[in-house]
Amino acid sequence: MRTWIFLFAALTAALGAEATAVQEAEDRVVVTGSRIQRSDFTSASPGAASIPIVPAVTIFRRADEMTINLRIVGDTRDEGERNTELRQTLQRVVRTADRDSNIQIDIPQTRSFGGVRYSVLVQFTAEMIDNISISSAGREDTSLVTLRMTTPIQEDDTITSIRERLASFVAAIDVIGRTEISLQGTGELIIEGGPNRYRNDVIDAIAIEARETAQRFGEDYRITILGMENDLNWRQGGDLSVELFIPYALSVQNH
Repeated sequence: MRTWIFLFAALTAALGAEATAVQEAEDRVVVTGSRIQRSDFTSASPGAASIPIVPAVTIFRRADEMTINLRIVGDTRDEGERNTELRQTLQRVVRTADRDSNIQIDIPQTRSFGGVRYSVLVQFTAEMIDNISISSAGREDTSLVTLRMTTPIQEDDTITSIRERLASFVAAIDVIGRTEISLQGTGELIIEGGPNRYRNDVIDAIAIEARETAQRFGEDYRITILGMENDLNWRQGGDLSVELFIPYALSVQNH
C-alpha cells in the first residue's frame, strides 16, 4: 500500500513548478506545485509574498508514480438512466483496475490541517459508487465524475510508455450506454513517503559543498550557513524526476 503521496505538476519545463511542503497529517497527501513562468527564482513573483531562492545545491530524485485525472461523462437524455449508466461504468472501471497491478483508481478529498488546505487521495472502491458525487459536465443533459488513475513508474519507463499504459487501460473498459471515459491533463508525479524523506540527503549535499568550500579557502576563513531551518522545497526536474532543495545562504568570512 502506498503511503504519503505528494503530487507535482508534471510534464512542464524544468523551471516550471515549485512548491513548499505542508505538514504531513494524512497517509496520502496531495501537494501540487504551482507553475511560475519566469526565468529566475531569485526574487518574489508579482502577487506572491515570497519565492524560495533556488540555491547552488539541489538534488534530483526519480518519482515513484504518476497520477492523472480520469473523466467519466454520460450524456443520455434521461437523467436517471444517464446516472445509472455512469455508475455501471464505474463498476467496470473498478473491476478492471482490480485485475491490473499497475493501476489504482483514487478519489481526491480536501482536508484542512493547521490552517492549510490540501488534498488527499483515497482509494476508490465499488462500495463508494452509490454515494459518489455526480456533477454536470458543462452541457445540458450531461453527468460527470472525475477520479484519479495512478500507475507506478518502472525502472525502464519513459513518459511515452506511461502514457501508453494509461491510455491502454482506458481503452480496455467496456462502457455502458452513452458513457465516455477520457484522460484529463498531462499527469502529476508522486514521491512515496513524501519529499521530506529526502531532507537529510539535501542536508548531506549542502554539508559536502560547505566542507569543500572551506578547504578551498583555507584555515583563515570560516564558513557560515543560514536557512537550514527552512522547509524542503521542490520543483519539476524532468519528465519523471523532481528537484529538491532547502533555501539557504552560504557565506565565507575571514577570522
